[in-house]
Amino acid sequence: MILLVGVMIIPISDIYKVFAQERVISIIPVEDNPVGVAYNPSYNNVYVANHGSNTVSVINENNVVVDTIPVGDSPFGIAYNADNGNMYVTNLFSDTVSVIDDSNVVVDTIPVGNGPIGVAHNEGNGNMYVTNFISRSLSVSDENNVVVDTIVVRGLPSGVEYNPSYNNMYVTLFSSESVLVLNEDNVVVDTIVVGFSPFFIEYNCFVA
Repeated sequence: MILLVGVMIIPISDIYKVFAQERVISIIPVEDNPVGVAYNPSYNNVYVANHGSNTVSVINENNVVVDTIPVGDSPFGIAYNADNGNMYVTNLFSDTVSVIDDSNVVVDTIPVGNGPIGVAHNEGNGNMYVTNFISRSLSVSDENNVVVDTIVVRGLPSGVEYNPSYNNMYVTLFSSESVLVLNEDNVVVDTIVVGFSPFFIEYNCFVA
């Protein structure tokens, strides 16, 4: 298991599809300032949060944009919930999370902390975890899209990811050059020192 930590990169208005051999095989035009991207295995679609357009682009298996969904102000992070099949999108300047169902309709809006950026699904407890960059906290919402816990951290939380191998959540702290490790009880059990300004984080299931 390896967790990959990186710095934010915001392209102008294109999504690059990269083949296994690490070469670009397709460039997909979307709307302004695409930032977050997530895969929905239920429908084999990719969802892209367009930060500058307040929309989410839906891309099918043929690399064609098949839908554009209006969401909140400045969407940023996006994640798939394997329990209900919905997509969750953080809206940076609305302080909300938009919930998109299998018909590509926003069916719920969850109020969270100030400046939500990252979002991830915890497959162990079924909850969604959202990093609130400005209010320096994490919001935890349950299967009913109700915030059931708020975790205050020291630093500016940005990325968040679930590690199924240990049933922990990993949170990058942009200002602290570190990654927090939260256990199943939402308690910080470790702090990992990393490089300068960590932002996004991803779980790599193919590396032991």
